[in-house]
Amino acid sequence: MRPFNGQQAVLQITQPVVRGTLWPALQAARYQLDQAQAALSQAQFEAVQHLVVAVFELLKARDALNFVHAQQVSSGEQLTVARRAHQVGTAPLTDVRDAEARADAVAAQTIAAGAELTLRQQTLTELAGAGTETLLARSLDGQRLPVLDPASMLVWPSMCSRAAASTRSMVAALTCKTL
Repeated sequence: MRPFNGQQAVLQITQPVVRGTLWPALQAARYQLDQAQAALSQAQFEAVQHLVVAVFELLKARDALNFVHAQQVSSGEQLTVARRAHQVGTAPLTDVRDAEARADAVAAQTIAAGAELTLRQQTLTELAGAGTETLLARSLDGQRLPVLDPASMLVWPSMCSRAAASTRSMVAALTCKTL
């Protein structure tokens, strides 16, 4: 008789192709991903919005400083005219003092406008995280704004309501809660 030595090893792995019990969890995870992406999109939009507001605040402060400089030139000329008129004898001393007071008030406004401009520049630099000189070198020309098609403006509200990150986030959250 011959001896038979046999060794056998069996490995059996079963993996179901579809697990129906995990399907709702997968759908919920997808909706949570959509919700997180919408929240990220909303945060990015808000960051851009803060940057745009800071740019316009800086432009407004720059315009205010230019206006105050023009007022300073004007009040300086008024003071010169008042002093000359007083020296000639056609104006009382109170007119000179009034012109000096206006010139002093405009000087104070100039200092305040300069401080406001500096503050707005610092705020914009902090938000942008880099130099903003090239951005501010550009300006808007009211004569060259783009022409808008009136028919396309009726599409804007529906497009915004569908594309808004907050709307997408809320739809995803509602869909996730119903699962």
